[in-house]
Amino acid sequence: MMPALDFFPDVVHVHDWYAALIPNLLDRVYEGEGYADIATTLTIHNLSAQGVFGFGALMLAGLQEWGLIRLGIPGLDNVVNVLGRGIHFADVVNTVSERYAKEIQTPEFGEGLDELLRRETQKLHGILNGIDYEIFDPQRDPNIPVHYSADAPQGKALCRAALRTELGLEDSNRPLCAIVSRFYDVKGFDLIEQAMPELVQLGLQIVVIGTGDRRYEDMFRRWASELPRQVAVAIGFDASLAQRIYAGADMLWMPSRFEPGGLAQLIALRYGTIPVVRATGGLADTIRDYDPVAQKGNGFRFGPYDPWQFFAAVVRAAETFRHPSVWQWLVQHDMQEDVSWSRSADKYVQLYLAAIAAHRERHGVGAAPEAGAAASPTPVGQ
Repeated sequence: MMPALDFFPDVVHVHDWYAALIPNLLDRVYEGEGYADIATTLTIHNLSAQGVFGFGALMLAGLQEWGLIRLGIPGLDNVVNVLGRGIHFADVVNTVSERYAKEIQTPEFGEGLDELLRRETQKLHGILNGIDYEIFDPQRDPNIPVHYSADAPQGKALCRAALRTELGLEDSNRPLCAIVSRFYDVKGFDLIEQAMPELVQLGLQIVVIGTGDRRYEDMFRRWASELPRQVAVAIGFDASLAQRIYAGADMLWMPSRFEPGGLAQLIALRYGTIPVVRATGGLADTIRDYDPVAQKGNGFRFGPYDPWQFFAAVVRAAETFRHPSVWQWLVQHDMQEDVSWSRSADKYVQLYLAAIAAHRERHGVGAAPEAGAAASPTPVGQ
């Protein structure tokens, strides 16, 4: 197709295992003028999905001539691990947070690829995602009843009152806590399940939207049935309702077991909804624990994967909520944070320049390009 279009890009950027054979194909199969200069970037969103097949997959891909990659790593030498091949052949590899790029080099998070990733650490980078400010903007979001901003945040209280009315929750001076997520263990729902009796005893109101494991769907249905004025659940996903929840809630819970990047906490910051998160992956990179003495931080974090550590973080948030001036400072402070794509876009430009430089050095096809003001990103291993 590229010769037909007379277009050969400087960089081909692929995502996850579904496209991870492309760096391999460009390195081994495609020849001729134009192809040799193409650098490759592989973004890993979730390392657990790898695409593991037998030798027949190489025949289907036209790679049988080059066979299996013998790296001397148990579990990889005798199978076709598509993501592993992508990591090996790509010029640069990145994840969607710096913390996750470091975590996946450990046995705990590496999903069997940690040794390969440690070998390739010089090409491994972490770049946070951003959110689209055209879609997520409390000043003009058409899905929320009242618009507001960091400079004029009064509308958030009106959004909260409207959300309570919409969901049948009682008017209360207690915090309204949100969960916007898929319902799976990796998202921390086993912690939520264990902590729920104590959480509702605190008098917190809880609104949940999402779908997933039937066990958790049924759990939230039971709580909503038993405490209809305190707990509300919407099984499925309604983007418009999710926006109203972000606007009306006081805090967002994300006790994930692991979280490569995460978008919900970024949306929460944008809407002045304070995140309560486990310090892992992108959550650790974006949410800083609130320090009431130094008056720093933008949320509440906990470390060990334990329901009572999660519960303690929620209690700290709820206690802070009891001080309106402090909570209002947090809300306005969070809304002023830059969680847009603009910061990430600059880093991707740097990553592409690093890919081109690495490709040219590896293949000996000329000097690296002038990067101008853009410096190469620092590998996470350094």
